[in-house]
Amino acid sequence: MENGKQPAFSKSVFDKDGNITAWGIEYDGLTKREYFAGLAMQGLISSVNWEVSLLDDNLIKITAIKSTQLADELLKQLDNIK
Repeated sequence: MENGKQPAFSKSVFDKDGNITAWGIEYDGLTKREYFAGLAMQGLISSVNWEVSLLDDNLIKITAIKSTQLADELLKQLDNIK
């Protein structure tokens, strides 16, 4: 599975005796890419350079694009250090 499509949060699946089941790990929620993009967007929006204007569709679009680009670059760099 591609790194960016892997889950950001996973959990082990145990049977009633406390042993990990045949499935091993259960995936739920956001992918790593989605999670990293959300963190990047949070950082960009909290920046003093980000102008608060819900009417500016271009600013919203650019923020989303840049957040995704930052997430993709982080995943790329993490793949390089494996």
